[in-house]
Amino acid sequence: MKRIAKTKRKLLIFGAVTGLVIVGVVVTIFALSRIGTDNNAANDPYIQREENDATESLPQDDGLGELSDAGTEPASPAENLDPESVSSVVIEPLGIVVSYVKGIAGFEYAIYRTNDGTQYVEFMSAELAGTKCTDDAGVFATILKNPPAETDAATAELEKQLDGDTYALSLPDDTCTSDEALFAQYQAAFRDAFGLLALIESDEAQ
Repeated sequence: MKRIAKTKRKLLIFGAVTGLVIVGVVVTIFALSRIGTDNNAANDPYIQREENDATESLPQDDGLGELSDAGTEPASPAENLDPESVSSVVIEPLGIVVSYVKGIAGFEYAIYRTNDGTQYVEFMSAELAGTKCTDDAGVFATILKNPPAETDAATAELEKQLDGDTYALSLPDDTCTSDEALFAQYQAAFRDAFGLLALIESDEAQ
């Protein structure tokens, strides 16, 4: 009987050790598979990320520029503006550098593409968002790259040709804004300097 008991005890110990080994192997395989999955996710260009590089914010500039009156053409060609009164922002997806007259508060921009493939960038400020229109984001200016002819004729305030492409500045009306005077200042800052619109140079793109 003692011999049988010892044999059963040995079998139980062996079974327990075998079970622990199996569990360890399973856990190791699972961990390795998770690591492989994470590495694939990091390297897979088709996995969607939550970050949106198409939207950026810019801080307020010092008030150095003089703006034209609302609803008017630029007071003088943009090339005549004092360089110290102008700032700019690089819009890489459209390949352009957008200038504006300093003095307006900070703003954001976002890049979009229409169903027909037209790329455009919207400039907005939360300070301009009103309550009159649903989901108003305070958009005060849009620049379109090669807009369709019908869109161009209906909304373009100013246009500029760069290396065979047409860039059109569109300025929405102030129907939705909560501050019409500030809205006009933002628009004038971009309208007055639109003539300085330029393509991104190689060193800026890097």
